[in-house]
Amino acid sequence: MLTYSFIDLHASRIALRKQIEKQANALQEQARLENIKITQRKRAGYLHAITALKNIVLEPFFIKAFKAEFKSLKTYESQTINELDSLVIAHGGLNRTIQQVEEFLAIRGLWTSNYDEIDYADEVLQSLWKVRALTPQYKEKTYWNTVLPTCALCWRLPQSSHYYCSEHHPNSAQKSYKAAKHKVFRALTQLDNIYIESKSEKHKEAGSNNQKASNLYRLLGGFAPHPRYFIKFCKNYVLQTTWIELAKSITTTTKEFYPATFNCIRRIKPPCVRIVVTP
Repeated sequence: MLTYSFIDLHASRIALRKQIEKQANALQEQARLENIKITQRKRAGYLHAITALKNIVLEPFFIKAFKAEFKSLKTYESQTINELDSLVIAHGGLNRTIQQVEEFLAIRGLWTSNYDEIDYADEVLQSLWKVRALTPQYKEKTYWNTVLPTCALCWRLPQSSHYYCSEHHPNSAQKSYKAAKHKVFRALTQLDNIYIESKSEKHKEAGSNNQKASNLYRLLGGFAPHPRYFIKFCKNYVLQTTWIELAKSITTTTKEFYPATFNCIRRIKPPCVRIVVTP
């Protein structure tokens, strides 16, 4: 990612938020006065929700990083995109773009050191949610109103919950939930990071369960690069070298970024393989 100063991006986030609120409120007022509905798809006799995203210029770093992860629809591949409404149209509509921005945050943003850029991406996501909430089908107003990719406190998949696995559910497994949460915040005290401090404060202030879960999920994700980057690295590397060199690079990378996993790998003894050559 390209780096911008915190002050510049903070100002951009505030400007984006104000512009979205102004245009969303204007569209909602127009719908009320004309007594017509707002829809995600462009239809005769209805107001188009994406109208609220017009003339909102996105930061270049976000466009570049987002395009690196997700391709536009073929019809729009050759077009230059720098505004939010164009981005939504080029990526298949509000629902699809929201899913992609959520995944963008999950696979790319959670571990980077440029946390002001992550906050900007968060603001883009919030903006898309706000506009989608203008339509009758969606009324979400809270952050992370979807299922998290993994448990907010570990690597397991959520089970019987949008945010937690069965071993860390705050209701059915309160003891293990509190213990795991305590470990996260105890580990965070060892990090000298303004972002971590701000997110810790946000967690204390958060009222709803989904806000608390999303904060825990993002804090936990800040300790190491996301595994998908590691997998992507391996796939690219294997095309350029031999499997022996790939195996060495996996060991080296794991030692650097995932020390606990590396210790597990070291304990694995490879099976003895005999190669018999017959004439």
